[in-house]
Amino acid sequence: MAIQKRSTKSGKTRWVARYRDHAGKEHSKSFDTQREAKAFLQEQERSLRRGEWVDPKQSRITVQELMEQWIERPMRENSRSVYEQTLANLGPLAEMPILQLTRVDVDGWYKQLLSHRPWRGPQDKGVSETTARAMVAHLSSLAKYGVELGILTKNVVKVPRSTGKGSRAVQRSQLPTVEQIRAVADYLERGVQRRSNPSLAAMVICAAGTGMRASELCGLQVQSVDFLHRRVHVTAQMDSRGRGLAPLKTTASERTLPVSEETLMALDKMCAGKQGDEWVFTNLSGGTYRLNTVTAPLRRAVLHVGADFTFHGLRHFYASRLIDAGLSVAAVQRLMGHESAALTLSTYTHLFPDAEEQARAAVQGILEPRGIDAGSRGGGASLRGL
Repeated sequence: MAIQKRSTKSGKTRWVARYRDHAGKEHSKSFDTQREAKAFLQEQERSLRRGEWVDPKQSRITVQELMEQWIERPMRENSRSVYEQTLANLGPLAEMPILQLTRVDVDGWYKQLLSHRPWRGPQDKGVSETTARAMVAHLSSLAKYGVELGILTKNVVKVPRSTGKGSRAVQRSQLPTVEQIRAVADYLERGVQRRSNPSLAAMVICAAGTGMRASELCGLQVQSVDFLHRRVHVTAQMDSRGRGLAPLKTTASERTLPVSEETLMALDKMCAGKQGDEWVFTNLSGGTYRLNTVTAPLRRAVLHVGADFTFHGLRHFYASRLIDAGLSVAAVQRLMGHESAALTLSTYTHLFPDAEEQARAAVQGILEPRGIDAGSRGGGASLRGL
């Protein structure tokens, strides 16, 4: 480390502080006084000794810039899509230098995610606790990445504890009604106050009738619809950028779904005149849909009819119909494409019939005489006949 005296072309004296980092790379900074240069060198020496030194060129990188860099790493398309959702919801943190990020900033951002996201407009109602905690977890992983790169000295992001409000379990009160689903589909079909969108209307009907994820519907090809046997084969999904097919979320997601006459009619309208490798659902310009581009128009339609559900809410609606029809946990698991029965039970535990009531119904009347007057035989005879 050294301090050099320099004179500018105008004759002004400058003091240049020079030092080398752990890798041997030289850094320098100019000051008006020797005292300032000396204090700067002492600060850099102390930071290097404690392992807290950060490259000045990296100190200006923002949270958004680092996350964009992080997302470009090799990863599954599904994971990239999830992280891009967090990137789009950074709000006040986006332009903040990552070095200035504090626990207070993160806590404030988390509260906005839960209550109201100003960057999404005045109608926004925030996200669920589960989603908000997941976004904070992504930010924490980003901070760890910053530490690995030497941009940060420590991770200041802490994931808030769950209050239980963001539980995965679906309540029946959270499900959309048949009337609400039809109202949204009709609104999209008729195009009140805007261009009609029959493709998205049909997608809503199919989501409610098959339980397919939005990305699976976006990536559905004509050849995957078996009109003869009234089935839909789910084998792939649209990638997060709408460029083509990507692998499903899990191996269990690959499944064959029986479809109703109404769903088949909606699919028939969309498949008419198309080749086997063409997309069933396309946007108003004839291009591909992807998760990000179907969310906003559906949200507008849902708000217009006074409802409150998403494509995933239609998936829950489908599961509720399967459960109400008496299908077993294993059958619901298979049709929903869940990896385990435990996931199915934890998600829809409140929708399955109460075990106590089922048991009570099962034993109701089993000790009553069968076709014989109770007074004509003794109790022992009745019991022996069981």
